[in-house]
Amino acid sequence: MQKIWRKNVQQGAKECLLIETLDDDPTRWLAAATSLKTLLAKTSFEENECIVEIRNHRQMYSDISFPISKDPNLLACIREVQPKINHIIDTRAANIWTSIAYHKRKAKYNNSAAKNCVIIYVRPGSSAMFEMIEQHCLNAIKSVNFPTATLSVEILPGMIVSSAEGDPKVVQYRLNSFTPWNGISIGVKGIKPDSGTLGGWIILTNNTDGQVINGVMTPYHVIAKVGSSNRAKNDSEGIGFQGKKFCPKGAIMWPSDYDSDGTIASCEESLRKNHDVEESKQALEILSSLRKSDGLGQVRFASGNTRSDKNEVMDWAIIECQKTQKNKPPKAPVNESLIPERSPRLKYQPGEHDYVKKFGPELTGGDWVLKRGRTTENTHGEVNSVSRRVKWEEKGKTESMELDIVGIGGDFGDRGDSGSWVVNSKFELVGMLNAMDTMSSGNHGIVTPIGSLLKDIEARTGCRVSLP
Repeated sequence: MQKIWRKNVQQGAKECLLIETLDDDPTRWLAAATSLKTLLAKTSFEENECIVEIRNHRQMYSDISFPISKDPNLLACIREVQPKINHIIDTRAANIWTSIAYHKRKAKYNNSAAKNCVIIYVRPGSSAMFEMIEQHCLNAIKSVNFPTATLSVEILPGMIVSSAEGDPKVVQYRLNSFTPWNGISIGVKGIKPDSGTLGGWIILTNNTDGQVINGVMTPYHVIAKVGSSNRAKNDSEGIGFQGKKFCPKGAIMWPSDYDSDGTIASCEESLRKNHDVEESKQALEILSSLRKSDGLGQVRFASGNTRSDKNEVMDWAIIECQKTQKNKPPKAPVNESLIPERSPRLKYQPGEHDYVKKFGPELTGGDWVLKRGRTTENTHGEVNSVSRRVKWEEKGKTESMELDIVGIGGDFGDRGDSGSWVVNSKFELVGMLNAMDTMSSGNHGIVTPIGSLLKDIEARTGCRVSLP
């Protein structure tokens, strides 16, 4: 017996009697499940409180994504068919599509061959003539110019989520100092449960007078509620470009108030059980002091909801803080066998004195990257060779083309990870996680390249950006 729920919708959780079977014939499963539910209804369970599920995980749909093949012939074929696919979706699924990706797909629980695939994500719960849409797409991907390139089509439920809003799982910290770190949760003081991630520390040097601003970088959407009274104006124009006196007042806290509450509850429970007494007392003392402070500081600059000249969403904010600190790279993957094979072999073993000191080169398909975030902590993935077309439900249904990171061995990110700095194997900063897809078979990351971020920040603030 366990609780189950639709992915990322835990509010609808129900008790479930889950029966695993290797039976390949489901003919009698419904009758068996109905009898078991009737039996459960005679116990302490109400009829609608519990469900019964019988499943054979080897036969369930469980395809997962890998980066699309880098075969030049296939990529040329995709460039040819993309406009056709876009036209079909724009005319036949205009109100329900959320993103279009090109991945390699493979079943999770068997050794079937992987297929290069165009995936059309649609809003969960939506309805349309999907069989007809799929057939139109199948006709569109047949290329006379590239007869050896093969693509399949999938239509899946999925959303692109950039918001720090909602109800992410609470993160509990065992705090032992007053020093924050890369990847810890942050949020606007007094706003719960909204939580994002502290990306890292930067230094802004004014090009005119040399004034230095120490700052922390995170996405605009993580701190957007700090200026709720002027939200519409901030969304369209950004924050801080008319002078500091026009910046909204409000502290950005670490950890976020939501995670602070969770940590306090956990520490108090430990004290009641007489477990980890000294550590819990120390964490409670630190949190008590932090809650009386201005946290990291206040927002000095923010992009609002704008675009780059490459039609990428610009979503960044700089929190002015009194002091800066060096940025630590994410930890190495626990399972080193999952690091992609490269020549020369990739090595990633950050030591105690290794820091993120440089901005890295532009990301390209096949690059291996890592991040440390609030919710999923240390994860790694590979840059997909084909950018993803995204419809931003949270930004007025605007569209953009975004860098797509496919997670390796699991999700690359989840709600609350927005703001995570993305680094390469040389500990160079190459991007920031701004969104992820949800409700599909894996949460892949939408990352804004650091080059695009720097260009926008420096142009709009009149400052040069460097790392401490």
